[in-house]
Amino acid sequence: MAIAPSNPARAYAQTCDPGSILRTDNAGAGCATTTWAPISGSYYTSSVHWSRHMLAVDPLDADHLAVTEFSDVAISKDGGAHESIWALSAITDRPSAVLYDPTGALWVGTQSHGVYRTTDDGSSSTNIRASLGTSMGPVFALAWSPAGGAIGTIYAGADCSAVPLAEASNGCSEGAVTPSPR
Repeated sequence: MAIAPSNPARAYAQTCDPGSILRTDNAGAGCATTTWAPISGSYYTSSVHWSRHMLAVDPLDADHLAVTEFSDVAISKDGGAHESIWALSAITDRPSAVLYDPTGALWVGTQSHGVYRTTDDGSSSTNIRASLGTSMGPVFALAWSPAGGAIGTIYAGADCSAVPLAEASNGCSEGAVTPSPR
């Protein structure tokens, strides 16, 4: 589930149905009166590793969301009515987590190639692992913290350690980068 920071009444939720993401525009109405409706599109493939990090909403725009799929990221700019597909560099990238930072940049954690960052919905992107020059295991979680400067810090949680940004005793390492404005 993801709640739009710019509009707390807007929320999106993935369901166990492989083709269904639901949206509400009255999330603050209370349990008995909150209404959910499916959004169109083919968001989600049943063979994707299930995670609460698979859905993200841009904090600047409640209609701008990203959903991980088997080998790409579906992005909508109109609240889910339409989607565009950002195909990562190779099918082996397998996106597993998405996060929008406070500037609206999209970060994508993958199972084999670290983290990507885009400010234009995937038309161009930077592979953060390559730019950090580090090894990073499969990334299954991304988080943002206001610490670390005006925009904050993005943390990537890889599956070889429960503690982001720490050198794990088994030789795996995680990375953090400070976001830059778009």
